Amino acid sequence: MSKHTPGPWHTAGDQGVQIRNQRDQIAKVWTMRGDEWKANARLIAMSPEMFEALQVIAGAGLSMYGSPTDMLEKFQDMARTVVAKATGEVA
Repeated sequence: MSKHTPGPWHTAGDQGVQIRNQRDQIAKVWTMRGDEWKANARLIAMSPEMFEALQVIAGAGLSMYGSPTDMLEKFQDMARTVVAKATGEVA
């Protein structure tokens, strides 16, 4: 299986329609209804971070974070951060 282009990815361009890493254009989101295209671009740009968070969650053992409560809090923090970035609440 091929590896994906390394992150972080971000939106760029005069209308924010390109998804890029530091070096390359990864994808282009076409303008569509209202600001829907901006939300789509942010969501795509967050793909590497979402994938990384899922890898951590899928491979985590209890000893990694201590108690089940500590583990749950860590996962919730990771999820909140990714969701905030994907929805544009945090740059």
